[in-house]
Amino acid sequence: MLPEDAQELFKNGVGALYQSTSNKRFYLVFQGVVQPFNAIQFSRLKSKMEAVNLENLLLSHSLCDTEVVYIPSIDVLLVMRVQEMIGLKDLFAGAATMLELTSILYKRVYNVLI
Repeated sequence: MLPEDAQELFKNGVGALYQSTSNKRFYLVFQGVVQPFNAIQFSRLKSKMEAVNLENLLLSHSLCDTEVVYIPSIDVLLVMRVQEMIGLKDLFAGAATMLELTSILYKRVYNVLI
């Protein structure tokens, strides 16, 4: 369940990422499950998603079109089809962009006020 103060960072067809300032956590809503992460766990999962080579998955002649991503530090196992993997990679990239944009805006506003 999402906390009341959770703000949407980014959303697409496969899920959404939220951020809560009260408990300093991120929330991934994917495959009907809400998974909380701290900042380090979020970064690790983002790195795992970036490491998946979609081109190899799409060009492989395997009958299996699924990918398994396991993050042992948070005990999360994600089993996804290639289409979901593309969407999840997009979700993390979009959320990272929004976090970077927020950081830039905060620095600019803070510098103007001081």
